[in-house]
Amino acid sequence: MITLNSGYRMPLVGMSTSLKDPRAHFDGYQEIVGSAVAMAINMGYRNIDTSQVDLNLKVVGEQIRKQNVHRRDLFIVSKVWNTHHSKEKCHEAIDSILKDLQLDYLDMMLINFPHGFVEDFTPSDDQTDFQSVEIARMFPTDGENILYSDVDYLETWEALEEAVEQGKIRSIGLCQFSLEQIQRVWNAAKIKPSLVKVPLSLYHQHFKIREFCAEKGIVVGAYNIFGCTKFDPKRNGKFSQSKMILFEERIVIEVVKQLKENPVHVIMRWFIDSKICFNVNSFKRNAMYSTLKVFNLKLTESQLGRFELLHKGEPEEIEPFWTTNRVKKSKQQPEVSPISNSFSLRNGHEMPSLGISTWRNFKKLNEFGWHIENVYSSISTALENGYRHVDCGQVNMNLLHIGRAIMRGYRKIYNREDLFISAKVWNTFHTKKRCHQALKVMTKELKANYIDLALIHWPQGFAENHEAVISDKSEVEYLEVCEMFPNDGTQFIHSDVDYLETWEALEEAVESGTVRSIGLSNFTEEQVRRVWDSANIKPTVLQIEVTPYVTQKNLRDFCKKKSIVVSTLPPLSDSALFKDAIILNISKQIGKTPFQVLLRWLIQNEIAVLPKSYDESEQTENIELFDFELSEQQMEQIDTLDENNCNDVCIEPSSQPAWPFHDKVITTRPHLIPRVNNIPMIGISTWNDENDLNLSHNALHMALKLGIRLFNCSTSATNQLWMGTFLNSVEEVKRKHLFITARMTHVYINKHACREELDIIERNLNSKYIDLVVMQWLRENETYLLPENCSKIDFMETWTALTEKCRMANVKEIGLCNFNIDQLETIWNSPLSIKPSVVQVEISPYIAQKKMREYCKDKGIIVMGYAPFGGNVLDDPIIMDIADQVGKSRELVILRWYIENEVIIMLQPCDSRELTDSLDVFNFRLTQDHMQSIEILNKERSSFEFDLVTDQFSSFRFYEHKQYELFTIALNNGYEIPVLGFATWRQPEEFVDCRKEFSLIQDALFYGCRHIDIATVDKNTRCIRSGFKNICRDGYIKREEVFFSAKIWNTSHSTEKCRQEIERVLWNLKIDFVDQMLIHWPQGYEETGKMFPGKYSDVDYLETWKEMESAVKEGKIRSIGLCNFNTKQIQRVWDAAEIKPSVVQIEMNPYLTQTKIREFCKEKGIVVSSYAPFGGDPTSQNYAICDDPVILQISNELNQKPKHVILRWFVQKGVVALPKLTHDEMRYILDPLNFNLTAEHVEKIDGLDRGLRTWNIDMNDEDHPHWPFHEE
Repeated sequence: MITLNSGYRMPLVGMSTSLKDPRAHFDGYQEIVGSAVAMAINMGYRNIDTSQVDLNLKVVGEQIRKQNVHRRDLFIVSKVWNTHHSKEKCHEAIDSILKDLQLDYLDMMLINFPHGFVEDFTPSDDQTDFQSVEIARMFPTDGENILYSDVDYLETWEALEEAVEQGKIRSIGLCQFSLEQIQRVWNAAKIKPSLVKVPLSLYHQHFKIREFCAEKGIVVGAYNIFGCTKFDPKRNGKFSQSKMILFEERIVIEVVKQLKENPVHVIMRWFIDSKICFNVNSFKRNAMYSTLKVFNLKLTESQLGRFELLHKGEPEEIEPFWTTNRVKKSKQQPEVSPISNSFSLRNGHEMPSLGISTWRNFKKLNEFGWHIENVYSSISTALENGYRHVDCGQVNMNLLHIGRAIMRGYRKIYNREDLFISAKVWNTFHTKKRCHQALKVMTKELKANYIDLALIHWPQGFAENHEAVISDKSEVEYLEVCEMFPNDGTQFIHSDVDYLETWEALEEAVESGTVRSIGLSNFTEEQVRRVWDSANIKPTVLQIEVTPYVTQKNLRDFCKKKSIVVSTLPPLSDSALFKDAIILNISKQIGKTPFQVLLRWLIQNEIAVLPKSYDESEQTENIELFDFELSEQQMEQIDTLDENNCNDVCIEPSSQPAWPFHDKVITTRPHLIPRVNNIPMIGISTWNDENDLNLSHNALHMALKLGIRLFNCSTSATNQLWMGTFLNSVEEVKRKHLFITARMTHVYINKHACREELDIIERNLNSKYIDLVVMQWLRENETYLLPENCSKIDFMETWTALTEKCRMANVKEIGLCNFNIDQLETIWNSPLSIKPSVVQVEISPYIAQKKMREYCKDKGIIVMGYAPFGGNVLDDPIIMDIADQVGKSRELVILRWYIENEVIIMLQPCDSRELTDSLDVFNFRLTQDHMQSIEILNKERSSFEFDLVTDQFSSFRFYEHKQYELFTIALNNGYEIPVLGFATWRQPEEFVDCRKEFSLIQDALFYGCRHIDIATVDKNTRCIRSGFKNICRDGYIKREEVFFSAKIWNTSHSTEKCRQEIERVLWNLKIDFVDQMLIHWPQGYEETGKMFPGKYSDVDYLETWKEMESAVKEGKIRSIGLCNFNTKQIQRVWDAAEIKPSVVQIEMNPYLTQTKIREFCKEKGIVVSSYAPFGGDPTSQNYAICDDPVILQISNELNQKPKHVILRWFVQKGVVALPKLTHDEMRYILDPLNFNLTAEHVEKIDGLDRGLRTWNIDMNDEDHPHWPFHEE
């Protein structure tokens, strides 16, 4: 509870009774709202939020009255709508709301919007064709635009104040007002606002409005709490609409992991802890009940602070919902011609050859199409774009919303006669009586006086009026689902109703005029024939699955003889079928998309197509089928893809007599499994040899039924013989549709031995050919031993023998296994004409093989991966987090990562459930953020050990990222500075590559660096900011964990310019303070606006120092210091300083040890840092310290990199080192903290001192009086 400034108390969490768009009313909406209100109150909700515009106040009031809760325990909120802004109308609205809610007073009344609409609007007949009169009055239009009034909302506020004085309202407030409008009301009000509601989320935290409200004692309320917008830098920093992405934020993921809670609850808790009220905007029991768990959570101050980092800025003004999705098609919009191509039915009616489907995946009850707004908007858009054929199904439970969409366009875009509506009778309505009931309900819900085509959905019937058992009730949203799928907890319960009885009911419906044409769906030829023979009215349409993989030619030929038109629901446009080489090749030839190729193939086969699409661009693309044709050759090419099986269906296989697929293989289908160059992207690899062969044999048959066509056998003769037996037992799939791979024992065998082994493999497999043979390196657990002279045999000899076999057509493709890039390059560049087509390598998120994959992609080589779960990657927190986000298993996340990277997956034989689950990999996608998160797991570390010449893996880096304790050195002001940092300097003439800088900073921070050294002269601060913010936003680090060091350039020595430079650094980095600020050089330059003006200034650096001290006092800088100063200059600053220098940054390396200045600083307690630890200008070859014999000797002794030896020398000297590193070197930035130099090593490096200075500014600064190197 929170206390309002009116003295009353309001619950922080409430229940909303509103739709997102009040115009989206549908039949049954009132009952759903009433039921939800009753549930909410019984669960303990005491804050009920209503609105005049929702037209549901009577049912809400009725439910409030019925509940056994005292009125004083409830807090009822309502809102005055835009058509009631005048005083008179506002009072009318208040009285009407109280009457409908059956209340004496309201606890809170808000002005819903600052915009006023014209009052007492009378809608025309045209405006009430597709919506109620009441709604049309709430949204007055001239046919195109909303009609606004000029009533000032201050008049509305006065009416609310009067209602408070009359006792009708206790507290008043505002909704969706801007800060300026809130202030205007506050200044004019006698009774101040108690509540302000705004669209507030972690992305848009409305700090200004919240600060104002906190100052005035106004409570802030929020809606759209999970964010409905996404920051888009490409739109000049504006916010664009997007799906909910908040749960993908790294900060959210980290906090959720810490609390082990649902992200919804965690975000809600942030609102509660921030004293922001909100409503549960759901009518679902589970959602309302689940929200109450939020009170069991508590966020720490740190977690609350981290969430503030998600703020993207104050949002631009959001258009009210009524400015989009207008209720009438604008006259300015071009008229769209309806699709004219159609098929003539045997009864004389015409059916459009292209329609839109509204089916829903029964296995995913929360599937995209299930949502009201999506079905309504997608069908509306399709009809506007020319579609006139809408295919519906009773089982989809979305007919009401389809009907609303259809009504929306009546008389404006089309007449009823222009539409062709098809609907399917579900399995639980097979009796005559139930079938007639179903047709009557469907006709009513579709707002149609007749149905153009009614189909029996399936031949088998389900038990009617059965109270089904649902194993996971959390997935069930509506009771109808239980009724549609009656089951006993293990299987569906069928009825013995003959589908001929259902057909008789359809015939009666035709005779009564309820239906014009009737047909069948998912029936076999035998079943269609049985209906045909007994029917008075013959079937006109058969809807079945038809794809290039499932052509159903025999059944289609039968239908053609009977003049039955065939229709089909093609696979979704992202199906793997559209990656098939044949489809892709034809697509390129004719300049059409693969999906258009499929639809055209269907049309030319005289099949009506009903694609499902919610995207307007896809709908438009699907229409463009009638301006091209496929050639006879192209049609024949597609026909060759047929495998004569049926697709994975929504209903489990049944023993019921009417089940249509007794003679078919029920399969997830190859067309759901993409192919790359005709190789399926998922296969089974049999490494287990003799172990559990019977179990594996069964697993392979199950894999075959589920659509697997790629099988990989091992080097074992037993395994090959067993695979051969399996292949010979396969009858339902032709050999040409299988892809069989085999592996050579090893690479070190001569030509003769190679030929012999290939012959043996062919005999063992009992196959005339092998699709792919690879030669491989051995792992230590392989049973075959190498010949003693193996090292003398070049693997090119083995490859030559393989190419000869390939020419003989015994082997179709040849490839390599566990080769590195250098060896692959050797084979590729050889004079042999046959190149490797496949490379098999270990791939997992821990060994991503990015270079290998890029090399293969460039050469057109297919990559197969094995051991996807190696190295305990399934237990990695990032994988676990992503799995939680996408609602999939960790295994599926990794397999999807394979697919996104176009890597073929080789699975081990497993049981049917595991394999079926694996094939779910094609039913979701990973976001770009997910992919990037997985990429950073890459360690290039194999989970296998190899017993051969292991330098074949020289292209791998066996690196495992370690978490080192970060070494720091205490400064004389109490702060600490990390001993290793990253320098971001560049040469003056060097181009600023922002992408490179961004990426380097990200790498540095990710691999453990916490010290970033910046110089304003380098002009790369914003690039650095982007890299820092990106990784900070992902939740890997916090701002306080990073030490930022910056420098004041020579042109900014004056007080004014120094202050500007400090502010510029803070602004560019978007931080509140800099950890360390240094004067870059003691000599100043003239302030002309150029970094190198060619003229000196006479500004004393003590003036610069004084201004930096002021910034420290203001909290904008924590530590200050000097750079490139000599000891006398440091002493001069020290003597004059109020705040002493903490750091002196100098050029220092083994060739320039700077003993004098280091000892001076040590005496003063000043920390020394070096910006040139490897010898200054990296473009110079004169002082290559890393190649010094002493450094190389120590490097070899310790098995450490030369640069790491030098950095370790700095660490043991107590000097901060700031190296400039490459991407590859960044990975090991903390390795110098993991070993020690001996005293002898340190002494040897000290002895390299030559006093050689390499850094300078090419301006002849030696003439400047403050030039630091006259003496040192």
